[in-house]
Amino acid sequence: MTWLTPGLAGLVAAITVPTLVLLYFLKLRRREVEISSTLLWAKSIKDLQANAPFQRLRRNLLLLLQLIVLALILLALAQPQWSGAAGSSDATVILIDRSASMATMDAQDDKGVGVSRLERAKREALAFVDAMPDRTFLGTGAPGQAMVIAFDQDAEVVQPYTTSKAVLRERIEAIRATDAPTSITAAMRLAEPYVKPKQVEGVGLRPGDKVVMWSDGNVRDLDTVLLHPESTFEYRAVGSKGTHNVGITALRAERPFDDPERAQVFVALEHNGADPVDVDVQLEIDGRVDGVQQVRLPGAEPQANQAGLGGVVFRLDRSTSAIVRVVILTPDALAADNVADLVLPPARRLRTVLVGESTLFLDAALRRLGLAHYEVLKPEQFMARVKSGAIEDVDVAVLSDWCPQAEEDDPAAGLPSLARGGRYLIFKAIPPLPGVRKLNVEGDPEPTFVVTSQREHPIFRHAPIDELEVFKPVAFTASERVRVLARSTDGPLVVEALGGDVRALIVGFDPAETTWVFRPTFPVFLASAVRYLGELSDTGDELGEQGVHPGQTLSMILPTGAKGARLKIPASSTSGADAATVTLELAQDGRVNFGPLRTGGLYELSWDGPRGPSDVERDGRSVRVIPVNLASRAETLIDVKDSIALPRGAVSAAPADATLTAKRAWPWLLLAALGFVMLEWWIYNRRVYV
Repeated sequence: MTWLTPGLAGLVAAITVPTLVLLYFLKLRRREVEISSTLLWAKSIKDLQANAPFQRLRRNLLLLLQLIVLALILLALAQPQWSGAAGSSDATVILIDRSASMATMDAQDDKGVGVSRLERAKREALAFVDAMPDRTFLGTGAPGQAMVIAFDQDAEVVQPYTTSKAVLRERIEAIRATDAPTSITAAMRLAEPYVKPKQVEGVGLRPGDKVVMWSDGNVRDLDTVLLHPESTFEYRAVGSKGTHNVGITALRAERPFDDPERAQVFVALEHNGADPVDVDVQLEIDGRVDGVQQVRLPGAEPQANQAGLGGVVFRLDRSTSAIVRVVILTPDALAADNVADLVLPPARRLRTVLVGESTLFLDAALRRLGLAHYEVLKPEQFMARVKSGAIEDVDVAVLSDWCPQAEEDDPAAGLPSLARGGRYLIFKAIPPLPGVRKLNVEGDPEPTFVVTSQREHPIFRHAPIDELEVFKPVAFTASERVRVLARSTDGPLVVEALGGDVRALIVGFDPAETTWVFRPTFPVFLASAVRYLGELSDTGDELGEQGVHPGQTLSMILPTGAKGARLKIPASSTSGADAATVTLELAQDGRVNFGPLRTGGLYELSWDGPRGPSDVERDGRSVRVIPVNLASRAETLIDVKDSIALPRGAVSAAPADATLTAKRAWPWLLLAALGFVMLEWWIYNRRVYV
């Protein structure tokens, strides 16, 4: 138990207690009056027992009650409280994890009713706020203050610093779960002005404010939490250990080159249970059940940080477009990773041209791909077709050691538009696209090696190029707007760049000037690259491999002439939010942006104007369906962490009772004092009444 103002209570006690007792020593001086009889004054005889100014103190119930009342008031004035919680008069940054895994239904409220981890975290955070000390009723003492930050992959300050517990409670109650993965980087960036060490004149470097985080510990970037060694970081774990969960961690579709009217849907599954489990997976096509498969997933190995891996493959005989949904029917604790969607475009054979001078190896490989149309053109032939409009039926153009360049009088000129806005695979040439720039290097370029490549990218998935030796690379730079897919010891080698309606894969060397053309991976790479470009949807995703996830920003370019863009946001089963429609602003290049996305599901982007090849018409408007899937291994593996690893060391989870509400005793003391006052008044009136 602690006392907020014990000195003040002692000073008041030193004055009031002796004064009250002294009043009972004093004898009232009365005027003498002769009467005929004292019979009627028998009840008043006790007041006439002494003639001196002071009398001997006798046992008196009223005095006892008044002393009790005074004692209770003095105790309340000292403001005692029992600190059964972590409430603090210091400033505190409250971090609440609202990511997908916090929607896991394995926690309980104070009455034992099952709730999500987020709801339990909010209950504990509210108890923490209640435990913070208030300003004393005499205006002395420092009240507790806190700010609240809710985070997933993004973060927001839901309440700046305040001492108002009512405001803090309201803002904490309003936090809703999202389907986004977890990242603490953005949250710490918002908290940085308060948690970093502070330079105080005459004192030196002082630790920052206290940080208390409610989470299940599934935070992948804890290395960004940089604090003063003396700063306090508390981790409050929520959720139950050993909760079972199975989730979809990847979803994609493929159409074979030789038989595009068929498709295969690949579903990757993971689970965190120690025992093998049978999982039923359902495939839906345009809202109708098409099939169910059962797969047995092996048990996870926590010691080796290995989940139980498995998957299913659905085969479709379908040439038209469709919305494909995969659903895990086996119930578990987390629903957000049990559903995933993709848009399957219609079957189509690609039309391709090869343009350039050095085309020997490229020509031989492209002729074996079974394309709907293929021909080799000289640069001047290609430009002639561009001017006549005959090139617009080409899906993918492969350019070798040449590409159109912007002219001084027309800086916007460059790569012409093809059938679907412009898809280019360019070797040893740097196109006029934002984010890439060729470097002027004197002399012959030095040979180099590929040191890193993104093997998860579709073009390298079956044809890695690690350790490939390149004899005459092109030196160029790539900004943050460009996606670098492979690097050498000297800079980028393979990048993916965007510019308006154009998307290009740029390979900074000629395959003939490497040993790559003699490897079986070269034709595989060429087939993968052409198919990747030709089958890109208008959202910028590979066929059936959606690149938009909760927590990210939706950004895409609409066809020229589009206007009145609106985005329909699906209802959320996680947060309970209803479906909503928002109006979007179109940039000059026709791009729309919205985000970060909070929930998964099927988003519908609509506008007035022309539509792209994968878009549909509905109620007179062009509509583009955009699947947004969680597909996150980190969120599927929902084990609660007993401790988290910060750069300065491990932090263990606080005890389960660390957030019990602190009890302030002074209101109850005043209530008891009032009760004794009423009792004393009743007894006094009983004694006076005859």
